[in-house]
Amino acid sequence: MLLNSTANQPLSLWSFEAMSNRSIFAKVLHSTLACMIALMSTISVQANENAAAQIFTYDKATGETFYALAIRPNGAIPAPADSDVIVMFDTSASQTGIYRKDALGCLDAFLSNMDARHRVKLVAVDLDAVSMSEGFVTAGSDAMKGAVAKLNERAPLGSTDMATSLQSVVADMKASDRKARHVVYIGDGISRANILQMEEFNAILDTLVEERISISSFAIGPQRDVQLLGVLANKTGGIIRVDRDDQATSRVSGAELADGISMPVLWTVDAKLPEGMTSVFKQQVPPLRPDRETVVIGTMNARDAQQISISAEVQGEVVEMQWDVKPADSNQDYSFLPHLVSIADNNGGAVLPTVGIAGLEETRLAIQQEANQLIKAGTVALQQGDVTGAKKVAGKVLEQDPGNPEAEAILSAAGNRPDVSTAVAASQIQNQTVALQDPTDEAPLVIQGQPADDLEDSDGFLNRIQNERSVVEGKLRQEVKIGLEQARSQIGVDPEGVVQRLKQLIAHVDTSDVSTDSRQELRQQIEDTIREANARQADVEYQQREQEEIEANAQRLKNLADEFDQRQEKIKGLFEKFNVLMEEARLEDDRKRVDEGMKYVTADDEIAMPAKVLLPFDGTPVSASWHSRFQRHIRGLAKFRDLRHKNFADVMYEVEEALIPFPAGDSPLKYPEAEFWHRISVERKKRYGNVATQGMSKTEQEISEKLNGRDDFVFFDTPLQEVLNQISNKNGIPIYIVEDAMLEAGVDSATPVSIDLKQMTIKTGLRLLLENLGLTYVIKDDVLKITTKELAENEMITLIYPVSDLVMPIMGGGGALGGGMGMGGGGMGGGGGMGGG
Repeated sequence: MLLNSTANQPLSLWSFEAMSNRSIFAKVLHSTLACMIALMSTISVQANENAAAQIFTYDKATGETFYALAIRPNGAIPAPADSDVIVMFDTSASQTGIYRKDALGCLDAFLSNMDARHRVKLVAVDLDAVSMSEGFVTAGSDAMKGAVAKLNERAPLGSTDMATSLQSVVADMKASDRKARHVVYIGDGISRANILQMEEFNAILDTLVEERISISSFAIGPQRDVQLLGVLANKTGGIIRVDRDDQATSRVSGAELADGISMPVLWTVDAKLPEGMTSVFKQQVPPLRPDRETVVIGTMNARDAQQISISAEVQGEVVEMQWDVKPADSNQDYSFLPHLVSIADNNGGAVLPTVGIAGLEETRLAIQQEANQLIKAGTVALQQGDVTGAKKVAGKVLEQDPGNPEAEAILSAAGNRPDVSTAVAASQIQNQTVALQDPTDEAPLVIQGQPADDLEDSDGFLNRIQNERSVVEGKLRQEVKIGLEQARSQIGVDPEGVVQRLKQLIAHVDTSDVSTDSRQELRQQIEDTIREANARQADVEYQQREQEEIEANAQRLKNLADEFDQRQEKIKGLFEKFNVLMEEARLEDDRKRVDEGMKYVTADDEIAMPAKVLLPFDGTPVSASWHSRFQRHIRGLAKFRDLRHKNFADVMYEVEEALIPFPAGDSPLKYPEAEFWHRISVERKKRYGNVATQGMSKTEQEISEKLNGRDDFVFFDTPLQEVLNQISNKNGIPIYIVEDAMLEAGVDSATPVSIDLKQMTIKTGLRLLLENLGLTYVIKDDVLKITTKELAENEMITLIYPVSDLVMPIMGGGGALGGGMGMGGGGMGGGGGMGGG
């Protein structure tokens, strides 16, 4: 028994291909069922989802009671542990275009919402599993960003080998030292490269359970094996999300998968059901999760309150849980349970995709939809006179949905008609019809055209099978024809996209239930079109480059035109401002005695000159510049001429007025008497006679006065200390030698000096004596200090000079000259004091 939902293989539970309407070539084999599965995560079921345990039942007419137990963990559960997560990203040829984009969006949302305490390893899967990241890293790390970038560069090619990929991931996960381990799969789940066999699949499931590895999935692609992904999630305690046409689905699903990583998974160790309550799970009840129910189906004898006990292992700890729950009354909505239990009982529930109550509800809807399709087929068979076929179909429907009124009506009508064994017209049969295969049925129905070994030898029924195959082939040919027509219409626009879509069409042809010759013929047509598209690729790329060059040139021309228009607008604005300035300058008030020509200068400098830069080969800016200059010159000359004439007349008037004589008594000049000048001179001498002593102490003033005295300076090779002592004792001047300063100058007090000067002022003699040694003196701190010239600059004294004569009005030539000389004398006297200092 095979487990893949490919078009030419039977399924253990149901067969379908969920396909998005976003692909041109995608075709829904069972559209209604696919929509139901796609809504798995959002279905609203009429059940108390807050209850920890619920039992839904259905009583069969024979007296048997079938149940569906939905339980969630209760009691104290250990906090979620840090997890290691492997992300399996499908990179097969089916994951292209919008599917690849949405899958990457799901991955981005998953990594963005991942808790930082978890570690992630990114793996690309197709024919084999190839690591994109080096070991486990944090979701937001640079290493993971590099892994995603590497994944983006990987082209979607080939087919997927789910068995090899799962085994490789299990081997990688065994190296993890963390107790919580999860796998997140993003892809369609179809294993075209290696059709899964039941025995092989069960071995993989057992390994996943043994290693405590939970698998969650996001199903996306033109075709999806939702049953396979649902079984993986159900058996390993994972969750499943399915892509829809809503663009936000992928990112929302990625965030939900990330949140699911933080949910603890409780792996059942032992389950104790009440006596008389049997389960289809022969070995082990599926794991439990806090965020969804775990569904157990089977049969029961009593409707009393039941006590259910389960021991589960979570993160290395064993948790005991117990539920007391009373079964609900029999509900016709669960009439599908007998058929579902019959199928699941044969394989120990290994292929049940009932992920929570929502998954159970989807199973019910899928079986109901299948029954509706069978009823349509039975109705057509009855109309064509195939009574045997109609009875068989109606009986199969009643096995799945006991009491179905339409099936009973078909049986009743078939009993009243003769069996004319008329073949059912192929055009009236729904080629999407599928049937549940009961392993215990001695004469099973055909699933997707597969012949049964013990099928009833009825000419009508065999003809119907042949007609069905013919319809499938005709429909496939029509799909290929439409696909090729659409491809040829787009081959000159998007040859690369056409190639990708044609590859998907080839995959669809390869999985269709048609003859080998027809498959090869259709495949050859598609491959010829692919080669044509590849040949056109170079021409299209050349045309695209040529078109891009034309558009670029057009854009450059437009930019030049826009730039020219902007420059013209700027020039227009400049000359409008120029005209305004010229008009304002013309209207200036001529009565002002100042040159008002600055507006002409502004017009020239700020308008005409910038305009020359914008119009380098145009004479208009040059004309404007010289026009402003000429206007300023002409108007200025006229103004100056008028002003000159006016001022000449005014001066002549004043000259005439000045010629008027006046008597002596009325003279405006008054001169002071000579005694006044003598008196102020004496007062000035007393006040400013020795300005050098201003600011000195009394002792310092006495030293300064003694320096003006005269003495003989006659010494021959006499030590400096002795010379200074003689001058000090002879003239009563305290002298202090600054030894540190003299040592810096390279002179000490024992240095011999020679000098021969007679009747020289003491200050001049000292200056000449010390000058030869690089020394000088200053009057400071009531002594005469002998020091270096550098230190003497820091010992400057403040001199005050009288400047009142500089601001006094000059009353007459003689008086002014005398006052000036007096001032000069004071200045020179001060200069002598300064030299001494």
